[in-house]
Amino acid sequence: MKRLFWMVSAAVAVGALLTRAGKQQRALASAGAGQAEEEAAFPADVPVGDDGAVLSMLVVLDEHQIAAAEMALNRPVRDEVQSLATMLRDEHQSDLDKNRALLDELGVEPPQDGAFADVEGSFLKRRRQLSKVDDEQFQSNYIEDLIDEHERFLALIDRSLLPAASDQRVAKRVRNARKHLTAHLAEARLLN
Repeated sequence: MKRLFWMVSAAVAVGALLTRAGKQQRALASAGAGQAEEEAAFPADVPVGDDGAVLSMLVVLDEHQIAAAEMALNRPVRDEVQSLATMLRDEHQSDLDKNRALLDELGVEPPQDGAFADVEGSFLKRRRQLSKVDDEQFQSNYIEDLIDEHERFLALIDRSLLPAASDQRVAKRVRNARKHLTAHLAEARLLN
């Protein structure tokens, strides 16, 4: 029964992601962003092998969410979107500081290749696409990206990161990230 629930949930999530990706493509094209870039691919699954890799993936997420929130704070958006962006920036900065400190404590350098580079490249591509839309379209695209990225990263946490975390401190950081991402996703959905 549990398996059926997860299969149905996954099918619904994939359908929502495909619908959202199509809406973003059309919005980019209609907003005069020039030639619409291909939707930034976020890896469906990221192989994670150790605690340093797990923390490094959280660092990549935090850095991206801070940069995207800063973009939103520098554009004319509704007050509630500005409040959300401020909260995201502040919480992801706090998480980033803690994740980096634990990386230092573990003596691990973040990898610069493979899945990490793919995720980082995907996030960078999304920010580039977002920067090309006009102010009117920005707000909608920002919220849609936020929802999509948080949904995908929550799935990545459940599928790869949490099971790969062997150190209790790392597992605690992953659970904390999951809690924050879930709250952020709920807030973003209210604004969509």
